[in-house]
Amino acid sequence: MRISTENLSSEIYLMPFNATAVLAYHFLKNKGIFVTSFCDNNKALRGNRYDGCEILDPTEAFGKNLKGVIILCESLHYDAIAKQCVEIGFKKVLYLEQILPYDGAALLSG
Repeated sequence: MRISTENLSSEIYLMPFNATAVLAYHFLKNKGIFVTSFCDNNKALRGNRYDGCEILDPTEAFGKNLKGVIILCESLHYDAIAKQCVEIGFKKVLYLEQILPYDGAALLSG
């Protein structure tokens, strides 16, 4: 099910921090949608920033905003990452493909 980018909350997190998340970040930014931060389980990445957005531990991100939306940008491990996010407490977990237009999805997949 596709979700309009206009229906996203004001607190958006992209997980994990990878090339797809960076492309998603720019897609959302070009639509005027602010990304709060990136999330990643890799401790070596945490605290770093990309274009001003900090890379956080997912648990830390949830603690900052209980109503945030987390968008998963890793298709290989979607199920495991989604399960982790729900267990942490995120109520709205979306797959990247749910917010991209069809041409955008094709662009990101290759």
